[in-house]
Amino acid sequence: MSLALQWLMEAGLVSYWIDDVIADRVRETRRQQTHTEDDNISISTQERDGNQVVLRLTHLQGAFLMLILGHGIGCVAFILEYIFRGPN
Repeated sequence: MSLALQWLMEAGLVSYWIDDVIADRVRETRRQQTHTEDDNISISTQERDGNQVVLRLTHLQGAFLMLILGHGIGCVAFILEYIFRGPN
């Protein structure tokens, strides 16, 4: 084994490259399976690129509702504090 190859293996680059190649192959296989299974089905809510999904408002609707609920509770608490404590 050459010295350069030994350095690459000790640094973990060889295993990193192998894992990267395997991950690329898995992504490509999943992409091909998705296209063959979903030829007649339109993927309008999820546009896939490997494992990545484009987030839309429907995905974030729960977070926005929690934000609005939190602001509403804060406003009600402020109004109640103002009423019962006075402007002092």
